[in-house]
Amino acid sequence: MLWAHDHDAVVLTQDLDFTKLLFQSRAALPSVIQLRLDDVRPGSIGEDVLVILNQHGDELRRGALITVKGHKSRLRFLPLRD
Repeated sequence: MLWAHDHDAVVLTQDLDFTKLLFQSRAALPSVIQLRLDDVRPGSIGEDVLVILNQHGDELRRGALITVKGHKSRLRFLPLRD
């Protein structure tokens, strides 16, 4: 997370611990795209990830958590609150 923050990167993960870390730290960055998918091979998710990056680039630069499940996504702005 620190590396992503320092390098203005977005974390792409399937690990639910990143959401927990964002909530506990109350950090506004880095943004995280959390994949809740069974098949995360690049050939299967590549186009969907590109669509999310294109549609939500401004939000990701400001700080956001985007959860992807199937072809649906949910955006929450950071920092996460109760």
